[in-house]
Amino acid sequence: MSAYEELYSLAQDWVTRQDKAKAALEEVIKHFVKYCGIPYDRVRYLPWNEAKQVFLARADESFAFFQACHFDGAKDEWAVGVSISLATPGVTGRAHAKVGFTVRVKGNESDFILTFGALKPQTVPYGASGWGQALFDAAIDDLKETFTTPKTRDAIGFRVELSE
Repeated sequence: MSAYEELYSLAQDWVTRQDKAKAALEEVIKHFVKYCGIPYDRVRYLPWNEAKQVFLARADESFAFFQACHFDGAKDEWAVGVSISLATPGVTGRAHAKVGFTVRVKGNESDFILTFGALKPQTVPYGASGWGQALFDAAIDDLKETFTTPKTRDAIGFRVELSE
């Protein structure tokens, strides 16, 4: 095998691993939305703002997952900002809350490390079933706490804001 062929093979393995991790990231978010029964029109993806080093978008901006998804080369992980509008369907012009959080995935060959908002990172095997319930229940509990405990409103991981 030539040096080029060896490099090519390593590069292909790396690209495959990154593609799997990015697909896992999207699947985690879709699974969370379905698990919680969140209307799809209430979910927004927030792209990475390099200047501010945070995931954010103006209120009038809308991004697809692939547009907002960001690869952090230093951490070798994929991440995306997620904003969920907690508004009454069909009612406009009334103030409502939004929650925002970041979901991160770092892929390996057989599993990925998932960081969901402010929760501790956990290792999830690709294709495993049943892993979401405990994680999503913990995320929902943390999100609920941001509305009931003043000190957690500024906690890194889950952001709560008022919107009009």
